[in-house]
Amino acid sequence: MNVKSAVIPVEMIEKAIFFIRNQRVMLDTDLAALYGVQTKVLNQAVKRNERRFPSDFVFFLTKEEKDELVTNCDRLKRMRHSSALPRAFTEQGVAMLQTCQLHFFLAQRLIFAAYFRQLACLIRPNPVT
Repeated sequence: MNVKSAVIPVEMIEKAIFFIRNQRVMLDTDLAALYGVQTKVLNQAVKRNERRFPSDFVFFLTKEEKDELVTNCDRLKRMRHSSALPRAFTEQGVAMLQTCQLHFFLAQRLIFAAYFRQLACLIRPNPVT
């Protein structure tokens, strides 16, 4: 993504949110694409800041979860032959990415995090009364 285009279309974010292990998450590949960096760069930043990412912020998908996603989501077919298991970031994990020393465009990160929070509120099921 080009630095000049700081606003990320909501539809792009909506398509990147999955419901896994009873949580809304985004995969490392989608986050990297939205931030305009390689997945490897994003994962290196997470690894360097591992203490900031507990298991309720980010987790690796199991092989079965990955296979199910690849089967059900055509845009993830490129992951089919990869032996690497993708990381899944919860809303808190996405927010924590802002604190990492990634060389992302600041306005883009803030807008993206705000969209994720708004979408989480919209998607969240209404409590039964």
